[in-house]
Amino acid sequence: MISLSFLLLLLLILVLIKTELKFVYEVFRHGARSPWAPGNKGINETRQDIYGEYWFNSLPGLESELTSMGMRQHYLLGYKMRSKYVDTGFLDKSFNMSQLLIFSTNINRTILSAQSQLFGIYPPGTGNQIFANQSILAIPPGNPIPDLDKILTELQNNSLLFGGQVFPVHLFEEKYEALFLPSRCPPFADELKKNEKNEEILAYIKEFNATYYEKLQKVLGFKDKNYLTIPDNLLVISDTYVANYFEGRKLLSLVNAGIDLDEFYKQTKTYLRLNMLKNFGDKELKMAKVTVSKILAVLIDNLDWVVEMENKGKDADWTKRQKFLMHSMHDTNLYALLTLFNETLKTGVLEYSQFASNMIFEFEKPTTNKTEKYVNSDFNLTITYNDRLIYSSTYDKFRDIINPQLMSNEQIDNFCNLTPGEDHLLYIIIIIVLSVVVIIQLIAIIFVVRKRQSQTSEEESLQGITA
Repeated sequence: MISLSFLLLLLLILVLIKTELKFVYEVFRHGARSPWAPGNKGINETRQDIYGEYWFNSLPGLESELTSMGMRQHYLLGYKMRSKYVDTGFLDKSFNMSQLLIFSTNINRTILSAQSQLFGIYPPGTGNQIFANQSILAIPPGNPIPDLDKILTELQNNSLLFGGQVFPVHLFEEKYEALFLPSRCPPFADELKKNEKNEEILAYIKEFNATYYEKLQKVLGFKDKNYLTIPDNLLVISDTYVANYFEGRKLLSLVNAGIDLDEFYKQTKTYLRLNMLKNFGDKELKMAKVTVSKILAVLIDNLDWVVEMENKGKDADWTKRQKFLMHSMHDTNLYALLTLFNETLKTGVLEYSQFASNMIFEFEKPTTNKTEKYVNSDFNLTITYNDRLIYSSTYDKFRDIINPQLMSNEQIDNFCNLTPGEDHLLYIIIIIVLSVVVIIQLIAIIFVVRKRQSQTSEEESLQGITA
């Protein structure tokens, strides 16, 4: 049994060993959105989903869009982040581009989620201001601004109304996004077929079919007896329901069919997790590695840079990089991270990432004076997922485990049969050159043929005259 004196000694050591936060990397899923499905088949031409619910900001064939609920989710998440990193002094009270770098996938819902969260971190009133004598210089050229005096009175010295702030969101490496899709990385198609035979997935489909076939048939009107055994159909059913659930909709079509909404939410959320298991359930973790290698490479590169700067002391130039990175992404990215960490770091956390879920990497160093150079073991890395601590260790341990798992650009390109940009340009040039050569040859052939035809006609004419 641990003695009281030992616990007091341990507590004293923890108090004496103070740390300084040096770097933060937050990755998060976008907020609530309209339904998604393969090709967005969950929305018809009248903007209604399979349950008859209307979505004003969606059209068939388009990407799912962030809703007002999704914006609210990320605003509140940003408010919490402000109390954790702005109120404590790690970040300035107003947005400082030298401190914060924002990435997003090239999708509306992730870009808007990043913006919504940033509005929570830096709400109206924290934006930039101008001096009174600059007001006249801020008027753009062209025709006079309507109601200019009124606008200037409302603006006061704020650059934007109510002291608002705008934020630069940078697109992440688009070439390496969504590689878990067979259309982007063809070798995954075989893996998906293998993973669909997972015993847990097969057992779920069997039970779901037995429980909901007749009830869902009344709502959806399908006639195929195997309809609920097709993974894509289950994905549409589950994703569309969860999207409606987070909008607080009553879904009378399901209620009238005798479906308990809370229980159905549990079932559909379970399938969304199993769909992730289908995506990233391969034993070699290739699908997870391809999905998150670029993300973790950014993390490790920045942490290595922090160690390097600490060792430069007074010569360190901390202005070359930001100390807080945000990355707006998708459930697939977060689940791939959880999958890789569960297998390699033994975190024991593997669950479906709901809307606005986030994972935070915090990098700290001890504040005690050090006469020797800093090494990776001097720094500590903690990982939290939705405010739960899932991993903490010295940086050297994390780096030694994760770094060998990451795939380089070349390895990803080879695995997914991706064509590097330079090669792609070369192929275009080669095709153009070959096309020109073929055209020239065709012109030459036509010229020769016509010349021979002309000579033949002349010879026939001469023979006729001779005759």
